Amino acid sequence: DTVEQTNYPVTLAIFPGDELGIELIFDQNSFSNSLIKRLIAHLENLFFEMSQEPTKLLSQISLLSTAEISPILSWNKTDCQFGTYSSIQQWFEEAVKKYPDEIAVVCKEVELTYKQLNHQANQLARYLLKKGIHKEDIVGLCLERSVNMVVSIWAVLKAGAAYLPLDPDYPSDRLAYMISDSGAKAVVVDDEYTFINDQMAIIHLESEYNNIKKQSSTNIISQVIPENLAYIIYTSGSTGLPKGVAIQHGGLINLCFNYIKNIEIKDSKRVLQFFSFSFDGSVADMFPTLLCGKRLYLATDEQRIPGPEMVRFINSTEIDTALLPPSVLSILPPREVKSLRKVLSGGEACTRDIFENWNHGRRFFNAYGPTEGTVAATYFLVKTLADDLNTIPIGR
Repeated sequence: DTVEQTNYPVTLAIFPGDELGIELIFDQNSFSNSLIKRLIAHLENLFFEMSQEPTKLLSQISLLSTAEISPILSWNKTDCQFGTYSSIQQWFEEAVKKYPDEIAVVCKEVELTYKQLNHQANQLARYLLKKGIHKEDIVGLCLERSVNMVVSIWAVLKAGAAYLPLDPDYPSDRLAYMISDSGAKAVVVDDEYTFINDQMAIIHLESEYNNIKKQSSTNIISQVIPENLAYIIYTSGSTGLPKGVAIQHGGLINLCFNYIKNIEIKDSKRVLQFFSFSFDGSVADMFPTLLCGKRLYLATDEQRIPGPEMVRFINSTEIDTALLPPSVLSILPPREVKSLRKVLSGGEACTRDIFENWNHGRRFFNAYGPTEGTVAATYFLVKTLADDLNTIPIGR
């Protein structure tokens, strides 16, 4: 038997009989000979495994040869010791001891030192506990971009709960769905929102300010372990409804350790907080910065638009490190942003042109990872690119 020519890039035909017949036709303009040879070798591995163990599950069969598996395993030798922290707030409290009077977070004209941030978070955390919040409860945060959002995130974590960012600009039905679907026990707000169920606990930061300030500002003894939830972030989902992704403290600690060490946040001084708190890029913006005594600058909505206002903001605050999506990097003029010394591209595919525009005099990282993998699963420090590469590697 033979297969007639098709219009498909690859056609695989299998002919049953006393002997299994296989014919592979491919478009040489679409695939190299070396790639097709690897494909054939993988098929041989598959059929050999099936013939040796016919009852074996397909999920247990590897297409790769031993020679291919070995380097992959060596690439992933990333085991390391990163301290005895059982929760992200425990790590933060250690940072507060080291840098109590350093500026931690700035938004517009408001700034907090590490000590002030920690004290305010402790007070709100104790208030949440009085409102009946328990370990691993979900607490929604429906707040405008401000220092209060950072305080509230740490407060929820210190209470042993997990935070759920709720962007006030989202449609009310989407926010109501997220609250219902997550099973949130309370929502912290800075305004009146009609989509919130009246039967759940609502903490209004302004009207309850005096009661919150009456709480003790001392640290809370944490019972949180790495397997407990830290946050839930909703992605667009593939079914039309938002999908909640729940991340544990262990994954968050691992991300922060790697960002501080390998992406060298520890060597930065001032870091831009660009992403919406409803997007997991905000996790990489905020947590590593505040665990090593650096200063976090929250950009306003106007300052997050790539253009003159964003350039002025970065230069006037002397921000030296920023995690930005390629869509922003492609518009922002690199020569005008003079203070930036480290750029992390993430959230979208990065192109060669973007790298070449931003690489001069800076360290340029390209990061990739699904939300389920705690923001970034891999990253790559880009120094040079081969002439035939139009896309940027994501590391290993």
